Amino acid sequence: LRIGIGIYAYFIVPNSIQGNATVNTNISFVLDGEPAGNLTHNPTGKSVVPFLYNQLGFAAENLQNVTHTLEIVANAPENGSSVVLFDHIVYT
Repeated sequence: LRIGIGIYAYFIVPNSIQGNATVNTNISFVLDGEPAGNLTHNPTGKSVVPFLYNQLGFAAENLQNVTHTLEIVANAPENGSSVVLFDHIVYT
């Protein structure tokens, strides 16, 4: 991914347990080959809001104005799997 001085990655995050569906979100971010953060969310029950939209999962600012690489990695924890619902990315 080519970006300039800032990048913002947004996700849709499940917020309600629905039967046996995977609802845990566990994502790692790697920017230019270096670990750059995580996004985790584990709903604990039913919610009137089953999904949280437009959730900022990663942000980096004040980067050098050169080509960068952002990797989004789904992590499968020992107790299950991870869901990744990518929404959109903004870069400046």
